[in-house]
Amino acid sequence: MAFSGGNISDRRLEEIRQPSDTPTSLMIKRFEDFKSKASFDFKQDTNGFGTIASFAGEEIDIEEAQTRLMERVNSDEAYIKSFGERYNYDWEDNEIAALTSFIYNLGRGALDQVTGRDDEDGVGSRTKEEIADAMLLYTRAGGNVLPGLVRRRQDEHDVFTGKMTL
Repeated sequence: MAFSGGNISDRRLEEIRQPSDTPTSLMIKRFEDFKSKASFDFKQDTNGFGTIASFAGEEIDIEEAQTRLMERVNSDEAYIKSFGERYNYDWEDNEIAALTSFIYNLGRGALDQVTGRDDEDGVGSRTKEEIADAMLLYTRAGGNVLPGLVRRRQDEHDVFTGKMTL
């Protein structure tokens, strides 16, 4: 099984690849192309590889964008591992990678939601299979289903379930 291709071409992915990239950061980059100047993205101003800009209109270079991306990826991976320990999930590497992309896009609160916060049993009540299925539901931005989010959620689901490998 192959990746959807994300929102950019393989050629573009190679152009923005940096020495510090990991399989997870490259997965994220397939959907978060580099942009130097901040612009509004549904909830906040973002630049670089989809990170929150310091201020509206901020311009950064690709090296700063990479630094911010990797700081966020590393922080989110640590958060997911800690969450797993707290709620008795023994996350596999592929599951951590998929969840990192998922919360990179949606924010950390999405991990509570996808694992069952909205259920009567609360956070951490869903099985891994239920989490994988729930991930597919997060395809809206600005009230509309976006094709790019549909592709991203499918890729995250397929990495999480082991149907695809990074």
